[in-house]
Amino acid sequence: MGKIDLIDNGWVDLVFEGKNQAYGAYQLRKNTGVRNLKALITMFVGFAIIAAIVIAKVSIENYIASQNAAIEADVELASLAEKKEAKVEKKDEPEVEKVEIERVKSSVAFTVPEIKKDSEVKEDQ
Repeated sequence: MGKIDLIDNGWVDLVFEGKNQAYGAYQLRKNTGVRNLKALITMFVGFAIIAAIVIAKVSIENYIASQNAAIEADVELASLAEKKEAKVEKKDEPEVEKVEIERVKSSVAFTVPEIKKDSEVKEDQ
């Protein structure tokens, strides 16, 4: 027996030779190639539609983000110009006097504790 090509529908005729071909299994096996081709085309079309939707969504989001960035840049430039004008006006005001900060008293050095009477202890210690 020679090689049988399973993609070719010739094997269906060979298997169903002399059997009831009106039963339905013969029709199913005979149309398997067409059904598989339709399923494959449907999957590719579905994938292409999903990919197109994702690409369109990303491009729209990028476009909106670039528009928002341009608006934010304009607002930032306007606020920088206002700050610059405010700095120019502040230079006309007199300077505030500097307040001298008191020197903090140095901490008491650690000494070995000695037990003394209250009358012998100085207040600084």
